[in-house]
Amino acid sequence: MQNGGYMNVLYCGDGQAYSGLEASIYSLLTHTKYVNIFVFTMEYHRDMHNGMICVFPRVTDAQQQKLRKIVNYLDSNSHLIFIDTLQEYKDYFLQGVNEDDGHSSPYAPLRLLIDVILPEVPNILYLDCDTIIQRDLRQMYFHYLNLIQEANDKTCYAAFPNLIYEEEELVRTEMVAGIILFDMAKAKQYGLLEKARYNITHYVYPWYDQSALEAAGDYIPLDETYNYMRLYEERGDEHPAIMHFACDLNPKIYFDKKKIFYKKYPHLQYIKDGIELVDRINF
Repeated sequence: MQNGGYMNVLYCGDGQAYSGLEASIYSLLTHTKYVNIFVFTMEYHRDMHNGMICVFPRVTDAQQQKLRKIVNYLDSNSHLIFIDTLQEYKDYFLQGVNEDDGHSSPYAPLRLLIDVILPEVPNILYLDCDTIIQRDLRQMYFHYLNLIQEANDKTCYAAFPNLIYEEEELVRTEMVAGIILFDMAKAKQYGLLEKARYNITHYVYPWYDQSALEAAGDYIPLDETYNYMRLYEERGDEHPAIMHFACDLNPKIYFDKKKIFYKKYPHLQYIKDGIELVDRINF
């Protein structure tokens, strides 16, 4: 094993995002070994301002067992840990001004609780459940950690900056929170996540989790290959390290339209085939 030992990776999501979680973990461990994978999940009922109740189901025991089989099949040296975060969510976000937001799920701010839920983890890469990994991330992981450590005190993480255009003129640059690498030692020293939690509970944001984090501290910009969201079929000569199925990249894999997804991205058919093989194996 090279480049600093185990990597730590975090996903946050519910049972409805399972198809994406399944594919993302399969692709991750196909290319990257020796990974501690953490999944924050919870069963949550949100009271909306219009009087309706939105139900977010946890990743079920059966789904958890299936994911454990995938991990064991691809790399027995890697680990998969599920953590129920309901109490921590209630403790830190329940009374916040963004609680009844209808745009973002309650799982979005869970990444801001890493220091509370995983206090001993020195560094961690957060991945959205709609990401597909296409190469070994170990070099990227430790390279950007070194850059963060060498940067100024406020620089505690790495993320991709997305350019926001309005009528062909650049308006501003916004941090995209789908892939984030945290140096937790610096984050704790500077109080990054504590500040972000304060922001998210006191200020209304359109994309509240990433806006709260961006306002709390500085970040190193990731290369686009680690958060690729553009029309892939129009740029077939590229092979991005992480395909993030947001913005222009469609369809969303966590909607479970697998026939459509793998027809559009045939080079990812190995994921579907591998998952189906795991279903037939008895460990």
